[in-house]
Amino acid sequence: MATNKRMVRTTPTETMVAMTLITLQCLRRFYETWFVQVFSSKLKINLSAYLVGYIHYFGTIVAILAQAEGFTRAGPVSLPTNGYRFEPSVRLALCVGVFCYAWYHQYLSNVILANLRKDKAGKVVSQKHSLPTGDYFDAVSSPHMFFEIVMYVVLFCVLHRNSTMVYVLLWVLSNQLMNSWLTHQWYVENFPNYPKERKALVPFVLISLNTMTLQVESPTVYTSQGVPISVTGIAQVKIQGQNEDMLLTACEQFLGKSEAEIQHIALVTLEGHQRAIMGSMTVEEIYKDRKKFSKQVFEVASSDLVNMGITVVSYTLKDIRDEEGYLKSLGMARTAEVKRDARIGEAEARCDATIKEAIAEEQRMAARFLNDTEIAKAQRDFELKKAVYDVEVQTKKAEAEMAYELQAAKTKQRIKEEQMQIKVVERTQEIAVQEQEMQRRERELEATIRRPAEAEKYKLEKLAEANKLRVILEAEAEAEAIKVRGEAEAFAIAAKSKAEAEQMAKKAEAWREYREAAMVDMLLDTLPKVAAEVAAPLSQAKKITMVSSGNGEVGAVKLTGEVLQIVNKIPELVKSITGVDISRSVHAG
Repeated sequence: MATNKRMVRTTPTETMVAMTLITLQCLRRFYETWFVQVFSSKLKINLSAYLVGYIHYFGTIVAILAQAEGFTRAGPVSLPTNGYRFEPSVRLALCVGVFCYAWYHQYLSNVILANLRKDKAGKVVSQKHSLPTGDYFDAVSSPHMFFEIVMYVVLFCVLHRNSTMVYVLLWVLSNQLMNSWLTHQWYVENFPNYPKERKALVPFVLISLNTMTLQVESPTVYTSQGVPISVTGIAQVKIQGQNEDMLLTACEQFLGKSEAEIQHIALVTLEGHQRAIMGSMTVEEIYKDRKKFSKQVFEVASSDLVNMGITVVSYTLKDIRDEEGYLKSLGMARTAEVKRDARIGEAEARCDATIKEAIAEEQRMAARFLNDTEIAKAQRDFELKKAVYDVEVQTKKAEAEMAYELQAAKTKQRIKEEQMQIKVVERTQEIAVQEQEMQRRERELEATIRRPAEAEKYKLEKLAEANKLRVILEAEAEAEAIKVRGEAEAFAIAAKSKAEAEQMAKKAEAWREYREAAMVDMLLDTLPKVAAEVAAPLSQAKKITMVSSGNGEVGAVKLTGEVLQIVNKIPELVKSITGVDISRSVHAG
């Protein structure tokens, strides 16, 4: 025999969240029953209420687990599962938040009801019913029932795929709605001053506050004179949201009605007032004074619609028409009258124009004659004054011509003087330029010829003095060196034997001869250097120009001879300094 297998529609996470929330609700309700609420009888609650409560919560738990994973027999699975792992989501977090808010405010509502029969110490002092206030009691008669519905709606959202929870939600809705309505009616009947704005269960009503445009049609309405006309008006109306009393009135009047139904009610009301105002006025009054008609409809309709919570923002008369041609006839008569007045006015205007043209022509001719006379008089005065002015002008011209010639002569003379002055200045500048040129040439000669020659002369003199001083110093140094060596050797010989005096005298004589030979040898070594220093100035010259004096000695021969003459004078110079005759020593050698 085949068995039906239930389908898994609830995840373990959803089941755990729902069971946690319903457990919290059961525990709080148990606490309220024993420690918070005050019942009319001595018992905390009668037996039937206990039974109903147990059956309700037991059925709710069974509905939660009816299609939960792990509590059904093996059957088809309609959702992906990941075992028994906890999987939080934004939906579950929002559901838990709303449930906790409703859970707390339901507890607060029960506390407020219980405190109506207790004193400040918490002791029960009365079994009578009083009017509750505070928290959501200022908005609805049974907030604890409202939040009961909210909590079960949250449970249904947590287990949104669980079809069994639909029946639990329907049971809670029907039960709480009926009880809240009965409670509200009881409050209204037993408390004459019960607040009218307090609702039975839902603390708010959604109603549109948008501006509504109404086209108010009033066809074939008889005016005060019995003329049938049709009028179309445009009205802007809205429910007043800024005035709390008017908003509450509108909510009472239009609760459960759509915006189209509200527009229809306002339209019918406006149309009735529009017809009433049309019947109290004539066609001419409505046609000519539309502002007055619109104002009367606005004022009358506003006072009536305010009682419904509706404000008339504006009203404007759009169109007036009739089927009998009354307005057309009225317009034709007025048109004919206007045309007649126009023709009369045109004729009068032409007559006035002719008269005014004649008067204007007469005035024009008189003005013309007077103007011609004045012109002739002015012409005469002009000619006379012109003659006088011409004489003065010719006189001034003659004086100006003579003054011009005189001034021209003075100008020419001044120009010639200026020209002579310019020539003098030019000549003076030329002389100054020539003097500067002579000074420049003299400085150029000084810089290019005289000073280089003096510098060369000074250089040669300094070179000669330097060579002379160098030779002297070298000779003195060599002599001093020889003297020192001789003294050293003499000291050494004297130390060896004083007995060799004679031999020592011969050595001294030999030494004197040796000294002259050494001096000669040293000078011979030095002569090439002296010759090089003598010829050094000539070697640095870039160009040498030879000028013949007529005796045939010219060119390199003369130059070489001059160098040899300088070199030949060296032995004499050495002899005068040292006393050694180099020529004799050379010839003797």
